[in-house]
Amino acid sequence: ANEMLFRYMRCAGTQLKSPTIIASAWGNRADCFSSLVVIIGTVGSQLGFHHLDPVAALCVVAIIIKVSYGILAESVRALMDTSVNDTYGESVKTIVDDMQDIHGIRKLKTRQVGQKIWVDLDILIDPRATIGKGHAIAERVKKALLEEIRDVERVWVNFRSVESEA
Repeated sequence: ANEMLFRYMRCAGTQLKSPTIIASAWGNRADCFSSLVVIIGTVGSQLGFHHLDPVAALCVVAIIIKVSYGILAESVRALMDTSVNDTYGESVKTIVDDMQDIHGIRKLKTRQVGQKIWVDLDILIDPRATIGKGHAIAERVKKALLEEIRDVERVWVNFRSVESEA
């Protein structure tokens, strides 16, 4: 039952992008394995293999430490606003590259903040473009990213002249 609950909660946590639900799911899996180890240790001890009881206790401790470390590591990554360029970088580049008046991307940073994604990028535009046109292009990029990538919550777009990058 704990294993089935683990699978259900992990699926729901992944779909909802909820680290709390995923951590709770891993707690259920730890309960499942711990229960199995305790049963083996108890039955073995009853059958005369008395050394299985302390071995089972050590296994339960190892399971708890492993799951706790995994949950802690994931929590620290969430708190540190980890980069998600490997997940969202190509999507952002594809959307921006398909837009008119943009000559490339100079810098792209994506990071996960809680369940949402924040994007910070510098685009390259024509050096003859006015500041007003640059702002309009940046606004189009921002709007496109917010509309096309569901998880994106905030976008900062800076524009630079193509010749200033040469």
